[in-house]
Amino acid sequence: MNNIDFKFVLAPITTVDITVEKDIIANDEIELIEGKSQTFTCTTSPSRPAAWIQWHIGILNVTDYAQGQPSVQNGDKYISSSKITYIATNTDHLKIMYCDAVNIEGGVKVNSSKIYLHIIVPTTKLTIRPTGYNYTIEVVKEQSKIFTCTTDSSRPAAFIQWYVGGQNVTNQTQMLQTGNESELYTSSSSFNYTGRSIDDGLYIYCETLNIKGRTRVKSYMLKINILIPVTLLTITPSGYHNEINIVEGENRTFTCTTNHIRPAALIHWYIGKQNVTNQAQLQTPKQFGDSVISSSRFEYTGIDNDHTKVIYCQAFNVVNRQKIKSSEIELYIKLPIKMATISPASDNNVMNVIEGDAQTFNCITDAGRPAAWIQWYIGGKNLTNQAEAQTPQQDHRMFISFSKLRYTAVTTDHKKVIFCEGINIEGRQKVNSNNMLLFIN
Repeated sequence: MNNIDFKFVLAPITTVDITVEKDIIANDEIELIEGKSQTFTCTTSPSRPAAWIQWHIGILNVTDYAQGQPSVQNGDKYISSSKITYIATNTDHLKIMYCDAVNIEGGVKVNSSKIYLHIIVPTTKLTIRPTGYNYTIEVVKEQSKIFTCTTDSSRPAAFIQWYVGGQNVTNQTQMLQTGNESELYTSSSSFNYTGRSIDDGLYIYCETLNIKGRTRVKSYMLKINILIPVTLLTITPSGYHNEINIVEGENRTFTCTTNHIRPAALIHWYIGKQNVTNQAQLQTPKQFGDSVISSSRFEYTGIDNDHTKVIYCQAFNVVNRQKIKSSEIELYIKLPIKMATISPASDNNVMNVIEGDAQTFNCITDAGRPAAWIQWYIGGKNLTNQAEAQTPQQDHRMFISFSKLRYTAVTTDHKKVIFCEGINIEGRQKVNSNNMLLFIN
């Protein structure tokens, strides 16, 4: 048998292996972060001559992006290899990467195993809504406000966590994810927050992460401003059965006070349906810890036209909230009488009466409110108990008071003075009629 030079005997490739720098291929799938690079190596079994290796991603031949193909001699054969540094691109997600090799012209190409590219797209942006004004959000105490946190497109879906004042409150949220494995996900979470006074000045924000080991993405931090609305408004004095007596022309100070609130309230005053706030004094809220009590003073002067009208105040401190109204106080405007007149009239205010005869005297006041109480005097003796029942007559919204005294003349009353007096407001000076001199014949 002739000697054969084996270096000229063709030895075809039997296997092609694809590997990476680190063993990160699992179940023929590799996870790569978008934008990050990864070097793949394709290696043939020993063959003769050296092989030509090509790279494929999906249906594209990407051999031009590979490095030069060195061959290492192994005895009388060659081990061929090729490296390609791949930069992960989202559009390659779920595509297949493989390499193939051939070393004999016209021979069958030998393929490596196929690796499925799973492209991970990290979350880079997290948006919280609403943002409020200058990243300050107002929430009414014990009322709810829904916050929403939304990621940009990513893969896999992100998990969102919520924080109030640094405390994780994620268990109070609802998650929503849109997208599927072949697309990108937009992750969203809603947080139904209920305003608490102790949260005033704290910050609410959300964080997200969709790739283990990466830095969490954080939203803007929103400062919470807890509003404590007006719920109670007290007007003083309230009078008796919500009615208060004021003498015409005299002053009475009313005060309107809120409960503990935040921020300070604006208080309005009304008489009837007319807003009289511009007549009130400057409002001066008082600080109590992290809340205030708002109050307003209204110096009212009694006016007859205000009789039976109501005075009240209203307040609000939170936009779009219903105004809180105090109780209504009915104004009873007292009008003092100014005059009492005794009749019948006589010349020189002297009344001649024959002893034993009867004479009827009448006493009448001008109009006042309330009705007046009339008393009779002869000399210094009060004879009111001898007078008939008093019968005030209503004149529109005022009263004219009237009293009748039937007098029987006695000698002991000779040259004594008879008169009447009226009063309709306690503590005010009594109004006396003219004096009439009795001349008993």
